Amino acid sequence: MKMTRQLLAAGRLFRRIAFLASVAGALAACGADASWIWYPGDYALWRGNDLQSRRIEFGGGYPVFWASYAAHPLVDFTKTVDLKAPEEVDIAWEGVCRITGKGLMPGVVSNRYVFPAGKYTITARVYSQGRPPALYVNGATIKTDSSWRADWRVQASGLGGIPAPPAETRTAFDAPSKRPAVCVLETKPAEAASVKKIHGNHLFADFGRETFGFLKLLGVSGKGKVRIVYGESEPEALCVDPEGTDQWEILDVGPGESFRTPVARGWRYVQVIPLDGVSVRGVSMDEQLCPLARAGAFRCSDPLVNRIWDVSARTLEITTREIFIEGAKRDRWTWSGDARQSYLMSYYLFDSQDLCKDSLFYQRGGDPVVMHVNQIMDYTFYWFMSVREYYQYTGDRRFLEQVFDRMVSLMDFTIARLDAHGRPRNGYRDWMFIDWAPQPLHNAGGVTSFEQMLLVEALEALADVADTIKRPGPDAWRARAKKLRAEIVPLFWNAEKGALMHLLKDDGTLDPQLTRYPNMFGLAWGYFDAAQRDSVLKNVIFNDAVMKIQTPSTNWRRSAASGSRRR
Repeated sequence: MKMTRQLLAAGRLFRRIAFLASVAGALAACGADASWIWYPGDYALWRGNDLQSRRIEFGGGYPVFWASYAAHPLVDFTKTVDLKAPEEVDIAWEGVCRITGKGLMPGVVSNRYVFPAGKYTITARVYSQGRPPALYVNGATIKTDSSWRADWRVQASGLGGIPAPPAETRTAFDAPSKRPAVCVLETKPAEAASVKKIHGNHLFADFGRETFGFLKLLGVSGKGKVRIVYGESEPEALCVDPEGTDQWEILDVGPGESFRTPVARGWRYVQVIPLDGVSVRGVSMDEQLCPLARAGAFRCSDPLVNRIWDVSARTLEITTREIFIEGAKRDRWTWSGDARQSYLMSYYLFDSQDLCKDSLFYQRGGDPVVMHVNQIMDYTFYWFMSVREYYQYTGDRRFLEQVFDRMVSLMDFTIARLDAHGRPRNGYRDWMFIDWAPQPLHNAGGVTSFEQMLLVEALEALADVADTIKRPGPDAWRARAKKLRAEIVPLFWNAEKGALMHLLKDDGTLDPQLTRYPNMFGLAWGYFDAAQRDSVLKNVIFNDAVMKIQTPSTNWRRSAASGSRRR
């Protein structure tokens, strides 16, 4: 209990420090040089789509199976200025750009532009079909930064009482040549720990630990095809049966001294199998990791706990790409439930504020909303919680202003799919995931207690964000959350079992399945009185007969941080 209080106190102190650092960074940015700007989330959508399109299974591509959104092709960037004298600026843009404004000469004819004296609003309309529209302006006083507004509605900007959000920017993109669309993760050479020949002409390499990057085939002679098998374990990479493992690809190579695979992947072990007319002498790699310095560390007296930390930190390191992905070797997709764990751990391990924002933007996508995040109802609710937690750890109010409209439209979608009693339940094209449970979960034919709790948290998270940035709507969301919260224990409590049951059936009776999920969250989120709390601890938490949990995403407290898992 003493350790728990210490951990919570440390978490509160960390959040205060992070908030003060965020404020200091914002103040420092006021005097910073110009940087490229774009519509909030567009860069994340573009980068995320590119990243997630690279998944390969059984030698072929594997696109995501949920709704995908692209960057807006046309964006207005606006800024009101009051110039005492004309000002010449450097200007660059992605795509096609036109400058308009009262008293301004329309158009852009070069990378130098003169703004006249006076008070007026600059509008730079940028169109780009292949890459996110982006703008760079750098003058004595006029500089593109987050004080500019960005809007894809152009002529309709500001209609309906919805103000244009602050433009998104990144200090790394602080020169005309440092365009967001040409930014790629850097690589560095790395050698295998061991390479040996097997089965005659096959090569088997162990890189010593899990890694991510481009495999390089060395000493290539002849021209033909090779099959490359990737694995986290030796048996996985040693498999020669195309149906025995899913992580392999067939590539045309040679002739030439070396060949680098076109797509970065994750592995520890690889097997290179020449198929025809080609031989390979050795392998190395170009490792590709996100350049994040570790800001946090952990050591204790227990070697096993230290090892768990080290493996968790390395897992997060190699699954931190342009956005957070769920698995370096197979999935390479971003899942909202898995990402929530990555966010929470990254706040302690890395200074990864931009990565968290990009991942949150990508998971949410755009409008109109046609399905839940990742097509999973629970993951929509985790996304709302993750937005609130991001602010709690960073103090980044501007992000809340940028993402708030998307929070509202996603909640509108969720509320429209509730049943007549205002409760979430399985519906058309919804996946109620909860857990990779060792036994089938009774999620259909009624409403689950676990999903009700998650919706309560999502509603309260949205209300908290609205309060923080002074937007309308929090009272209605809190009222809905309060009503639903008050119903959960009376509806799902089984006096004989002394715990919350998993499912309330359509006939009004409780399904006999008892699970840990709602009872753990009920403990964490204060649903029980003292007697109920003791009963849940005895009958569920410390009862080995109750089905074990498989998925860490169903096993946190709100303030806990946990390492990412592999699906």
